[in-house]
Amino acid sequence: MAILLRNDAPKDGHDTIAKAISDISDTPPSDELVGGGSLNLSEPMPVYLLGLSDIRTDPDPLAKAKLVAWRYILERPDADLVAYADVKEREAKTEFVSVSSSDIAMSLLEAAHIAQKVAQKLQGDVEIRVIEIPAVKLSAVWLADGSDVFIPYIDGVQNLKLKLKTIKRDRLLAELTDRAKYVDQ
Repeated sequence: MAILLRNDAPKDGHDTIAKAISDISDTPPSDELVGGGSLNLSEPMPVYLLGLSDIRTDPDPLAKAKLVAWRYILERPDADLVAYADVKEREAKTEFVSVSSSDIAMSLLEAAHIAQKVAQKLQGDVEIRVIEIPAVKLSAVWLADGSDVFIPYIDGVQNLKLKLKTIKRDRLLAELTDRAKYVDQ
């Protein structure tokens, strides 16, 4: 039905990103960021990291995913720039982590749009998240509601072509287990 946004995101995340981008681009902080064009920042999505050992040892590895950052999609209205920026909280202070403007940012934006459409068809409300699983070369937008739906935006195993496909929890877990077999420790 609807995508729920978490209320525990950093309160000053937008300001932290705006300041960092203006520092990087030598542009004074304002709505006219990054070369003079207005920049829209999405609401934050929690970013979870899942490790290889959890995939290999836990029957429900998703329960072991750790919150590591908050991700914001940045987009110019004229669509000539798509990026994402991450912040994290440390000792009650919001810190800028990184910004990336690349094909991956565009894929993340596409996955987020797909997630919005999928959420409208689901029963009940869902929380939107991002999950990163570097050991098996997979990152996805995660609609968390107990049954869970994933839309990968990075898939380093090209022949499987999961990128921007909607996959359910059981299929993702089977895929993670299978991929983990081929990763050196």
